Amino acid sequence: MIAAIAETRNTTSRKPEVPSVTVDQFQVVPTPLFKVDRRHRSVSHNGYVSRELVDFYRPLVRAVVTRLMVHLPAHVDCDDLYSVGLMGLISATKRYNKDTRETFKAYARMRIRGAIFDELRRLDCLPRSARAKVRKVQEATLTLEQKFGRTPSDMELRKHLHLNEKQFHRMVTRVKPINLVSLDGAFQNSDHDTKSLHDIIADESSSPMTEQCGKRELITMLADRIECMPQRHRQILSLYYFEGMRISEIAALFKITEARVCQIQSYALSRLRKYAGAII
Repeated sequence: MIAAIAETRNTTSRKPEVPSVTVDQFQVVPTPLFKVDRRHRSVSHNGYVSRELVDFYRPLVRAVVTRLMVHLPAHVDCDDLYSVGLMGLISATKRYNKDTRETFKAYARMRIRGAIFDELRRLDCLPRSARAKVRKVQEATLTLEQKFGRTPSDMELRKHLHLNEKQFHRMVTRVKPINLVSLDGAFQNSDHDTKSLHDIIADESSSPMTEQCGKRELITMLADRIECMPQRHRQILSLYYFEGMRISEIAALFKITEARVCQIQSYALSRLRKYAGAII
């Protein structure tokens, strides 16, 4: 309790912010926009990106992201995928071979989709092997549903996949879906109030505000009580708890015995405990 009275200064390390992807971060050269909707034969110059070309094909990135978002879960952020797709477009302008017969639009679409798929694989909580098993179970379920006209049982799935009971339950456990939700997403409670999960989920590491206020008030009252103690009592408490000095060092400083220092310390602490007990 004595140590809590000391004023401490907390310094927090600031994490570097990750900048968003913009075309202005890349070196660009002004090039005329000539028939980019057809066979674009010159898209970059010595690694420099054409600003006009990237700006012209921005809607293509948005179209690819919009089409993919239909098949993705709700927690996937559309703006994040757009940034990744824009990186794929910029990469396409640098890597496009002007001698190929493929149009730049088709090549850019492939690079954009590839960049987005790579990002989705990186964020996926399941490995590729587990994803393959998920697809295998889904295909088997769909086949049996079409065959029986109903949802197949576990035994029917197990026989269709040629697995024993132990292997089947192990597979089902590994491919069990994980539902992810966004903490910033809107959530409507029973009172029809729209709030985010940040506002609803309690922080178990933090104490209630009433408890914090009570603790600060108790510390203030104890500090005032210490100020009313004799000067030597205050000095011994300060040197021992705040300065970190040993009993022998305090005894040598005041030219008294170590037993006397312990006696003063114990007496001062007992008075503070009694005072705090009366307040609480």
